[in-house]
Amino acid sequence: MTQELEEKHNEVMALVDQADTARRRRDTVRESQLRREAFLKEKAVALAYADLKDAPAATVAILLCSAASLAHETGEPREAERLIARALSGEPPHALAEELRELWDQVRPQLRAQQAA
Repeated sequence: MTQELEEKHNEVMALVDQADTARRRRDTVRESQLRREAFLKEKAVALAYADLKDAPAATVAILLCSAASLAHETGEPREAERLIARALSGEPPHALAEELRELWDQVRPQLRAQQAA
């Protein structure tokens, strides 16, 4: 991963840690804000990394999975769906593909509920 993208990814992980702390303190508003910010940054990192030539497929898939998971946590199932699809289209390692499919199984009910509303 390039130095700049790695630094941005590390910022995302710090935001997730802060969101977890906010959850433990029952500060749901702050938790939501932090997770949303983490999602937007992780999505940008994942897509930028995916556009790099010679980027290892496994690393791309991991970042896309992370962004998709954050999208799911922030109630953005369409974004999660797109990121999961992109990660799976890159032929990730088997274990990661399974993790992505499990995440898809969690996202699907969110999509149905959103479409029914």
